[in-house]
Amino acid sequence: MEQLSLNLHQQAIQPRELARCKAVIAPLILKFFSLRGVGEQFHMADLTRFVNAHTPIAPDSAGRILRDMRQGGELNYQVVDRRNSLYQIEPTKEEATL
Repeated sequence: MEQLSLNLHQQAIQPRELARCKAVIAPLILKFFSLRGVGEQFHMADLTRFVNAHTPIAPDSAGRILRDMRQGGELNYQVVDRRNSLYQIEPTKEEATL
């Protein structure tokens, strides 16, 4: 029963933590994308270094927020080489219709 209570508590905290992290990291990810532009490729390590240069983060925080932003349509990218964590910036649906 105690483990169930702990799991429920963690589930309640997770969305708040994600929102807090996203408020700090998302603007940096958008800046990273704008500095590079559509069609440019990057490694996850490049993005993580860029974000970490502005604010200390946990190792996978940039990737987690990046995926969340893609799901929300805030940015778009494709995975070029998953094994080497290579990505390519793509236009958002909104940008593609301009």
